[in-house]
Amino acid sequence: MFHIAFVSIALAGVFYFLRRPLGAFPLGYFSSLIWFVPAFFPTYPIDDEAYFYYLACLIAIVAGDVLFGWRRKNKSVSQTGRKDVASWSAILATFVVLGALYLPSVSITSLALGKANDQAGGVVYYSFATSLSFLAVAGLYFRKRWALAVAAMCYAEILLSGDRTQIVLTAIASAIFLSSGKCISPLSLVRRLRFAWLAAFILLAIVGIYGKTIYGAFFDSLNGATFSSAIEHRYSSSESFADKFEPYHTQMIMQLAVSRGDRISPDYLLSVPLQFLPWSGSLGGDVHAQSEMLKKMYFSGWSDSSGVASNFLAEGYLVGGTAGVTFFIFLYVFGLAIFSKMLSLTTALIPRIGSSLGAAFWAFYIHRCSLLQMIGHEKRVVYFSLFLVIVCAMFLIMRRSFGGAGSRSDDGRDG
Repeated sequence: MFHIAFVSIALAGVFYFLRRPLGAFPLGYFSSLIWFVPAFFPTYPIDDEAYFYYLACLIAIVAGDVLFGWRRKNKSVSQTGRKDVASWSAILATFVVLGALYLPSVSITSLALGKANDQAGGVVYYSFATSLSFLAVAGLYFRKRWALAVAAMCYAEILLSGDRTQIVLTAIASAIFLSSGKCISPLSLVRRLRFAWLAAFILLAIVGIYGKTIYGAFFDSLNGATFSSAIEHRYSSSESFADKFEPYHTQMIMQLAVSRGDRISPDYLLSVPLQFLPWSGSLGGDVHAQSEMLKKMYFSGWSDSSGVASNFLAEGYLVGGTAGVTFFIFLYVFGLAIFSKMLSLTTALIPRIGSSLGAAFWAFYIHRCSLLQMIGHEKRVVYFSLFLVIVCAMFLIMRRSFGGAGSRSDDGRDG
Protein backbone atom coordinates (compact mmCIF):
# COMPACT_ATOMS: atom_id res chain seq x y z
CA MET A 1 0.00 0.00 0.00
CA PHE A 2 2.75 2.45 0.94
CA HIS A 3 4.62 1.57 -2.25
CA ILE A 4 1.61 2.55 -4.39
CA ALA A 5 1.10 5.77 -2.42
CA PHE A 6 4.77 6.63 -2.74
CA VAL A 7 4.87 6.10 -6.51
CA SER A 8 1.62 8.04 -7.05
CA ILE A 9 2.61 11.06 -4.97
CA ALA A 10 6.16 11.06 -6.38
CA LEU A 11 4.83 11.15 -9.96
CA ALA A 12 2.42 13.95 -9.05
CA GLY A 13 5.40 15.94 -7.80
CA VAL A 14 7.22 15.30 -11.09
CA PHE A 15 4.36 16.88 -13.06
CA TYR A 16 4.42 19.86 -10.69
CA PHE A 17 8.16 20.51 -10.96
CA LEU A 18 8.37 19.94 -14.73
CA ARG A 19 6.89 23.41 -15.24
CA ARG A 20 8.63 25.17 -12.38
CA PRO A 21 11.81 27.21 -13.02
CA LEU A 22 14.88 25.04 -12.65
CA GLY A 23 16.40 25.90 -9.28
CA ALA A 24 17.19 24.55 -5.85
CA PHE A 25 13.78 23.01 -5.11
CA PRO A 26 13.29 21.23 -8.47
CA LEU A 27 16.88 20.03 -8.27
CA GLY A 28 16.27 18.77 -4.74
CA TYR A 29 13.11 16.96 -5.80
CA PHE A 30 14.56 15.20 -8.84
CA SER A 31 17.76 14.42 -6.93
CA SER A 32 15.69 12.84 -4.16
CA LEU A 33 13.87 10.71 -6.74
CA ILE A 34 17.22 9.44 -8.02
CA TRP A 35 18.37 8.49 -4.53
CA PHE A 36 14.93 6.98 -3.78
CA VAL A 37 15.02 4.69 -6.84
CA PRO A 38 15.19 1.62 -4.53
CA ALA A 39 11.77 2.64 -3.21
CA PHE A 40 10.38 2.56 -6.77
CA PHE A 41 12.09 -0.69 -7.76
CA PRO A 42 13.01 -2.49 -4.54
CA THR A 43 15.47 -5.37 -4.70
CA TYR A 44 15.17 -5.91 -0.94
CA PRO A 45 12.20 -5.47 1.43
CA ILE A 46 11.48 -1.87 2.41
CA ASP A 47 9.50 -1.14 5.57
CA ASP A 48 6.40 1.04 5.42
CA GLU A 49 8.07 3.37 7.88
CA ALA A 50 10.89 3.99 5.42
CA TYR A 51 8.33 4.71 2.67
CA PHE A 52 6.69 7.17 5.04
CA TYR A 53 9.96 9.06 5.50
CA TYR A 54 10.59 9.16 1.75
CA LEU A 55 7.10 10.55 1.19
CA ALA A 56 7.54 13.11 3.94
CA CYS A 57 10.74 14.34 2.31
CA LEU A 58 9.15 14.71 -1.15
CA ILE A 59 6.05 16.46 0.22
CA ALA A 60 8.23 18.81 2.27
CA ILE A 61 10.18 19.79 -0.85
CA VAL A 62 6.97 20.60 -2.72
CA ALA A 63 5.70 22.60 0.24
CA GLY A 64 9.00 24.45 0.45
CA ASP A 65 8.81 25.38 -3.22
CA VAL A 66 5.24 26.64 -2.82
CA LEU A 67 6.29 28.84 0.10
CA PHE A 68 9.82 29.90 -0.86
CA GLY A 69 10.39 28.96 -4.52
CA TRP A 70 11.05 31.38 -7.37
CA ARG A 71 8.05 33.40 -8.47
CA ARG A 72 9.69 35.77 -10.95
CA LYS A 73 12.64 35.94 -13.30
CA ASN A 74 15.95 36.06 -11.50
CA LYS A 75 18.31 38.99 -11.73
CA SER A 76 20.98 38.72 -14.42
CA VAL A 77 24.64 38.34 -13.59
CA SER A 78 26.53 41.63 -13.34
CA GLN A 79 28.83 42.41 -16.26
CA THR A 80 31.51 44.20 -14.22
CA GLY A 81 34.92 42.58 -14.09
CA ARG A 82 33.63 39.09 -14.70
CA LYS A 83 36.06 38.08 -17.43
CA ASP A 84 38.83 37.39 -14.92
CA VAL A 85 37.09 34.62 -12.97
CA ALA A 86 38.04 31.77 -15.31
CA SER A 87 41.66 32.92 -15.47
CA TRP A 88 42.02 33.28 -11.72
CA SER A 89 40.34 29.93 -11.09
CA ALA A 90 42.91 28.29 -13.36
CA ILE A 91 45.76 30.17 -11.67
CA LEU A 92 44.57 29.18 -8.21
CA ALA A 93 44.17 25.55 -9.26
CA THR A 94 47.76 25.61 -10.52
CA PHE A 95 49.04 27.12 -7.28
CA VAL A 96 47.17 24.47 -5.28
CA VAL A 97 48.88 21.69 -7.25
CA LEU A 98 52.30 23.33 -6.91
CA GLY A 99 51.70 23.94 -3.22
CA ALA A 100 51.00 20.23 -2.78
CA LEU A 101 54.63 19.51 -3.60
CA TYR A 102 55.66 21.23 -0.35
CA LEU A 103 53.49 18.99 1.84
CA PRO A 104 55.41 15.83 2.83
CA SER A 105 52.24 13.71 2.95
CA VAL A 106 50.94 14.83 -0.43
CA SER A 107 52.08 13.81 -3.88
CA ILE A 108 50.50 14.58 -7.23
CA THR A 109 49.19 11.02 -7.27
CA SER A 110 47.53 11.35 -3.87
CA LEU A 111 46.15 14.73 -4.97
CA ALA A 112 44.43 13.13 -7.93
CA LEU A 113 43.24 10.19 -5.86
CA GLY A 114 41.94 12.37 -3.07
CA LYS A 115 43.65 10.03 -0.63
CA ALA A 116 46.27 12.22 1.00
CA ASN A 117 47.52 11.03 4.36
CA ASP A 118 46.42 13.90 6.54
CA GLN A 119 43.99 16.78 6.76
CA ALA A 120 46.35 19.12 4.91
CA GLY A 121 46.28 16.78 1.94
CA GLY A 122 42.50 16.69 1.99
CA VAL A 123 42.32 20.48 2.04
CA VAL A 124 44.67 20.63 -0.94
CA TYR A 125 42.68 18.12 -2.97
CA TYR A 126 39.27 19.66 -2.33
CA SER A 127 40.61 23.17 -2.93
CA PHE A 128 41.91 21.93 -6.27
CA ALA A 129 38.53 20.34 -7.07
CA THR A 130 36.61 23.48 -6.10
CA SER A 131 38.82 25.69 -8.25
CA LEU A 132 38.22 23.30 -11.16
CA SER A 133 34.47 23.61 -10.66
CA PHE A 134 34.67 27.40 -10.84
CA LEU A 135 36.91 27.14 -13.89
CA ALA A 136 34.51 24.80 -15.70
CA VAL A 137 31.34 26.80 -14.94
CA ALA A 138 32.98 30.12 -15.82
CA GLY A 139 34.56 28.66 -18.96
CA LEU A 140 31.23 27.26 -20.11
CA TYR A 141 29.44 30.55 -19.48
CA PHE A 142 32.15 32.68 -21.12
CA ARG A 143 32.66 30.15 -23.92
CA LYS A 144 36.37 30.05 -23.20
CA ARG A 145 37.66 26.97 -24.98
CA TRP A 146 40.98 26.95 -23.15
CA ALA A 147 39.23 26.84 -19.77
CA LEU A 148 36.98 23.97 -20.86
CA ALA A 149 39.96 22.08 -22.30
CA VAL A 150 41.96 22.45 -19.07
CA ALA A 151 38.96 21.42 -16.95
CA ALA A 152 38.24 18.41 -19.19
CA MET A 153 41.82 17.13 -18.96
CA CYS A 154 41.90 17.55 -15.18
CA TYR A 155 38.53 15.83 -14.74
CA ALA A 156 39.64 12.93 -16.94
CA GLU A 157 42.63 12.41 -14.65
CA ILE A 158 40.48 12.74 -11.55
CA LEU A 159 37.99 10.17 -12.90
CA LEU A 160 40.68 7.65 -13.80
CA SER A 161 42.25 8.24 -10.38
CA GLY A 162 39.10 7.27 -8.52
CA ASP A 163 36.74 10.25 -8.10
CA ARG A 164 33.59 10.73 -10.19
CA THR A 165 31.83 13.02 -7.72
CA GLN A 166 33.46 16.27 -8.80
CA ILE A 167 32.43 15.75 -12.44
CA VAL A 168 28.78 15.12 -11.60
CA LEU A 169 28.54 18.05 -9.17
CA THR A 170 30.21 20.47 -11.59
CA ALA A 171 27.80 19.44 -14.34
CA ILE A 172 24.82 20.01 -12.04
CA ALA A 173 26.22 23.36 -10.92
CA SER A 174 26.69 24.40 -14.56
CA ALA A 175 23.08 23.57 -15.39
CA ILE A 176 21.83 25.52 -12.38
CA PHE A 177 24.05 28.51 -13.14
CA LEU A 178 23.16 28.72 -16.83
CA SER A 179 19.44 28.48 -16.15
CA SER A 180 19.37 30.65 -13.01
CA GLY A 181 18.92 33.93 -14.87
CA LYS A 182 16.55 32.67 -17.57
CA CYS A 183 13.69 31.11 -15.60
CA ILE A 184 13.88 27.87 -17.62
CA SER A 185 11.72 24.96 -16.50
CA PRO A 186 12.89 21.33 -16.81
CA LEU A 187 10.17 20.75 -19.43
CA SER A 188 11.29 23.66 -21.60
CA LEU A 189 14.89 22.54 -21.15
CA VAL A 190 14.02 19.12 -22.54
CA ARG A 191 12.20 20.72 -25.49
CA ARG A 192 15.26 22.86 -26.32
CA LEU A 193 17.70 20.01 -25.83
CA ARG A 194 20.27 19.80 -28.59
CA PHE A 195 22.20 16.72 -29.62
CA ALA A 196 25.39 17.96 -27.95
CA TRP A 197 23.60 18.49 -24.62
CA LEU A 198 21.89 15.10 -24.91
CA ALA A 199 25.24 13.44 -25.55
CA ALA A 200 26.72 15.27 -22.55
CA PHE A 201 23.82 14.11 -20.35
CA ILE A 202 24.27 10.49 -21.46
CA LEU A 203 28.02 10.72 -20.80
CA LEU A 204 27.34 12.19 -17.36
CA ALA A 205 24.92 9.35 -16.56
CA ILE A 206 27.53 6.79 -17.61
CA VAL A 207 30.16 8.45 -15.41
CA GLY A 208 27.76 8.64 -12.46
CA ILE A 209 26.59 5.02 -12.68
CA TYR A 210 29.61 3.24 -14.06
CA GLY A 211 32.39 5.53 -12.81
CA LYS A 212 33.71 2.94 -10.36
CA THR A 213 33.81 0.35 -13.13
CA ILE A 214 35.76 2.74 -15.37
CA TYR A 215 38.44 3.76 -12.91
CA GLY A 216 38.60 0.26 -11.44
CA ALA A 217 39.40 -1.07 -14.91
CA PHE A 218 42.01 1.67 -15.30
CA PHE A 219 43.74 0.51 -12.11
CA ASP A 220 43.59 -3.09 -13.40
CA SER A 221 45.21 -1.99 -16.65
CA LEU A 222 48.11 -0.51 -14.66
CA ASN A 223 48.68 -3.99 -13.21
CA GLY A 224 49.01 -5.69 -16.59
CA ALA A 225 45.45 -6.28 -17.81
CA THR A 226 44.14 -4.65 -20.97
CA PHE A 227 41.63 -1.88 -20.37
CA SER A 228 38.93 -3.46 -22.55
CA SER A 229 39.19 -6.86 -20.83
CA ALA A 230 39.23 -5.18 -17.40
CA ILE A 231 36.05 -3.22 -18.28
CA GLU A 232 34.35 -6.40 -19.49
CA HIS A 233 35.36 -8.34 -16.38
CA ARG A 234 34.24 -5.65 -13.95
CA TYR A 235 30.97 -5.08 -15.79
CA SER A 236 30.05 -8.76 -15.85
CA SER A 237 31.24 -9.52 -12.31
CA SER A 238 28.40 -7.56 -10.67
CA GLU A 239 25.18 -9.46 -10.19
CA SER A 240 22.77 -6.71 -11.26
CA PHE A 241 22.29 -3.04 -12.03
CA ALA A 242 21.56 -2.46 -8.34
CA ASP A 243 25.12 -3.52 -7.48
CA LYS A 244 26.46 -0.68 -9.63
CA PHE A 245 23.89 1.97 -8.64
CA GLU A 246 24.90 3.65 -5.37
CA PRO A 247 21.36 4.56 -4.15
CA TYR A 248 20.72 0.86 -3.53
CA HIS A 249 23.62 0.84 -1.10
CA THR A 250 22.78 4.11 0.66
CA GLN A 251 19.09 3.28 1.07
CA MET A 252 20.04 -0.08 2.52
CA ILE A 253 21.26 1.95 5.50
CA MET A 254 17.78 3.42 5.98
CA GLN A 255 16.15 0.00 5.66
CA LEU A 256 18.52 -1.61 8.17
CA ALA A 257 18.14 1.24 10.63
CA VAL A 258 14.32 1.24 10.48
CA SER A 259 13.85 -2.54 10.48
CA ARG A 260 16.15 -2.96 13.49
CA GLY A 261 15.18 0.22 15.31
CA ASP A 262 18.83 1.15 15.73
CA ARG A 263 20.05 4.29 17.49
CA ILE A 264 23.45 5.97 17.76
CA SER A 265 24.75 8.49 20.24
CA PRO A 266 24.31 12.08 19.00
CA ASP A 267 27.44 13.20 20.86
CA TYR A 268 29.41 13.50 17.62
CA LEU A 269 27.05 16.32 16.57
CA LEU A 270 28.54 18.47 19.34
CA SER A 271 31.37 19.17 16.88
CA VAL A 272 28.99 20.87 14.40
CA PRO A 273 30.18 24.42 15.34
CA LEU A 274 33.78 23.33 14.71
CA GLN A 275 32.95 22.24 11.17
CA PHE A 276 32.36 25.85 10.13
CA LEU A 277 35.96 26.74 10.98
CA PRO A 278 39.01 26.23 8.74
CA TRP A 279 41.09 23.19 9.65
CA SER A 280 38.28 21.87 11.84
CA GLY A 281 39.87 18.42 11.97
CA SER A 282 42.82 19.69 13.97
CA LEU A 283 40.33 21.17 16.45
CA GLY A 284 38.62 17.85 17.16
CA GLY A 285 35.93 17.68 14.48
CA ASP A 286 35.71 14.39 12.55
CA VAL A 287 33.50 14.60 9.46
CA HIS A 288 33.64 10.82 9.05
CA ALA A 289 32.44 9.99 12.56
CA GLN A 290 28.97 8.92 11.47
CA SER A 291 30.26 6.90 8.51
CA GLU A 292 32.61 5.00 10.82
CA MET A 293 29.66 4.18 13.08
CA LEU A 294 27.68 2.88 10.10
CA LYS A 295 30.60 0.74 8.98
CA LYS A 296 30.87 -0.93 12.38
CA MET A 297 27.10 -1.46 12.58
CA TYR A 298 26.23 -2.66 9.08
CA PHE A 299 29.41 -3.24 7.05
CA SER A 300 31.87 -4.65 9.55
CA GLY A 301 33.10 -7.19 7.00
CA TRP A 302 34.45 -4.50 4.71
CA SER A 303 38.18 -3.87 4.58
CA ASP A 304 39.74 -1.06 6.60
CA SER A 305 40.48 0.91 3.41
CA SER A 306 36.86 0.78 2.21
CA GLY A 307 34.82 3.89 2.83
CA VAL A 308 31.09 3.86 3.59
CA ALA A 309 28.67 6.40 2.19
CA SER A 310 26.19 7.84 4.66
CA ASN A 311 22.46 8.52 4.35
CA PHE A 312 21.22 11.91 5.51
CA LEU A 313 17.67 10.86 6.40
CA ALA A 314 18.87 7.64 7.99
CA GLU A 315 21.26 9.69 10.11
CA GLY A 316 18.26 11.63 11.42
CA TYR A 317 16.50 8.39 12.26
CA LEU A 318 19.54 6.89 13.98
CA VAL A 319 19.99 10.02 16.08
CA GLY A 320 16.40 10.67 17.07
CA GLY A 321 13.87 8.35 15.44
CA THR A 322 10.89 10.00 13.75
CA ALA A 323 11.64 13.33 15.41
CA GLY A 324 15.21 13.12 14.11
CA VAL A 325 14.09 12.42 10.53
CA THR A 326 11.63 15.33 10.75
CA PHE A 327 14.37 17.69 11.89
CA PHE A 328 16.77 16.54 9.16
CA ILE A 329 14.06 16.97 6.50
CA PHE A 330 13.49 20.49 7.85
CA LEU A 331 17.23 21.20 7.56
CA TYR A 332 17.22 19.93 3.99
CA VAL A 333 14.26 22.07 2.91
CA PHE A 334 15.61 25.08 4.82
CA GLY A 335 18.90 24.75 2.95
CA LEU A 336 17.06 24.51 -0.38
CA ALA A 337 15.16 27.70 0.49
CA ILE A 338 18.41 29.54 1.24
CA PHE A 339 20.00 28.50 -2.05
CA SER A 340 16.81 29.33 -3.92
CA LYS A 341 16.93 32.88 -2.59
CA MET A 342 20.66 33.22 -3.22
CA LEU A 343 20.31 32.12 -6.84
CA SER A 344 17.40 34.47 -7.44
CA LEU A 345 18.88 37.58 -5.78
CA THR A 346 22.65 37.31 -6.32
CA THR A 347 23.94 39.29 -9.30
CA ALA A 348 27.71 39.11 -8.69
CA LEU A 349 29.33 36.38 -10.76
CA ILE A 350 31.46 34.61 -8.16
CA PRO A 351 28.67 34.36 -5.54
CA ARG A 352 26.31 33.11 -8.28
CA ILE A 353 28.75 30.35 -9.28
CA GLY A 354 29.37 29.56 -5.61
CA SER A 355 25.62 29.40 -4.96
CA SER A 356 25.17 27.05 -7.92
CA LEU A 357 27.93 24.72 -6.71
CA GLY A 358 26.65 24.88 -3.13
CA ALA A 359 23.13 24.08 -4.34
CA ALA A 360 24.46 21.08 -6.26
CA PHE A 361 26.10 19.74 -3.12
CA TRP A 362 23.09 20.42 -0.89
CA ALA A 363 20.31 19.31 -3.23
CA PHE A 364 21.95 16.23 -4.74
CA TYR A 365 25.00 15.04 -2.83
CA ILE A 366 23.44 15.38 0.63
CA HIS A 367 21.60 12.07 0.25
CA ARG A 368 24.83 10.08 0.53
CA CYS A 369 26.49 12.28 3.18
CA SER A 370 26.22 12.97 6.88
CA LEU A 371 25.46 16.40 8.32
CA LEU A 372 29.09 16.99 9.26
CA GLN A 373 30.28 16.03 5.79
CA MET A 374 27.80 18.40 4.15
CA ILE A 375 28.94 21.29 6.33
CA GLY A 376 32.50 20.51 5.26
CA HIS A 377 31.58 20.53 1.56
CA GLU A 378 29.62 23.78 1.79
CA LYS A 379 32.35 25.39 3.89
CA ARG A 380 34.92 24.78 1.18
CA VAL A 381 32.72 26.41 -1.45
CA VAL A 382 32.11 29.46 0.76
CA TYR A 383 35.77 29.93 1.68
CA PHE A 384 36.97 29.49 -1.89
CA SER A 385 34.34 31.97 -3.14
CA LEU A 386 35.46 34.54 -0.58
CA PHE A 387 39.11 33.98 -1.48
CA LEU A 388 38.38 34.33 -5.19
CA VAL A 389 36.39 37.53 -4.57
CA ILE A 390 39.35 39.00 -2.67
CA VAL A 391 41.84 38.00 -5.38
CA CYS A 392 39.70 39.40 -8.20
CA ALA A 393 38.97 42.60 -6.25
CA MET A 394 42.68 43.17 -5.62
CA PHE A 395 43.42 42.59 -9.29
CA LEU A 396 40.70 45.05 -10.36
CA ILE A 397 42.05 47.69 -7.97
CA MET A 398 45.57 47.23 -9.33
CA ARG A 399 44.38 47.32 -12.92
CA ARG A 400 42.37 50.49 -12.37
CA SER A 401 45.32 52.10 -10.64
CA PHE A 402 47.95 51.19 -13.23
CA GLY A 403 46.13 49.88 -16.29
CA GLY A 404 44.30 52.93 -17.58
CA ALA A 405 42.11 51.66 -20.38
CA GLY A 406 42.23 48.16 -18.95
CA SER A 407 39.77 49.22 -16.28
CA ARG A 408 36.86 49.10 -18.70
CA SER A 409 34.39 46.32 -18.03
CA ASP A 410 34.22 43.48 -20.52
CA ASP A 411 31.76 40.66 -20.87
CA GLY A 412 34.61 38.23 -21.44
CA ARG A 413 32.87 36.18 -24.12
CA ASP A 414 35.92 36.08 -26.35
CA GLY A 415 37.05 32.56 -27.39
